[in-house]
Amino acid sequence: MPDFTIKIYTNLLGVLRKQGYSFQTFADFLKDPADKVIVLRHDVDARKENSLRFAEIQHGLGIKGSYFFRVVPGSYDEEVIKKIAGMTCQP
Repeated sequence: MPDFTIKIYTNLLGVLRKQGYSFQTFADFLKDPADKVIVLRHDVDARKENSLRFAEIQHGLGIKGSYFFRVVPGSYDEEVIKKIAGMTCQP
C-alpha cells in the first residue's frame, strides 16, 4: 500500500527538486511547459485537513498545485477552500 504520510510527501517533493524537476500549474504548463516538470493535482476527499496540510507544505516550498473539491458534505469546506486559495507562491 502506498505511503502518503506528511513526512513522506515532504521528502518526495524534496527528492523531485533535487532530481531537477520543476513544478508548474496546469495552466502554466499549457502556456510554457518546462522540460522536466511535475503538475500536482489533488482531489480533496473526506480528509480535507490533510489537503490543507499538503497545501501548506507546498506553499512553504514555493510549489504550486491544484486542488479539486467535490461539492459534497464530507469534502466541501469553504474555510479550507479559502485557506488553500489564499496561499500564493513566489516564482
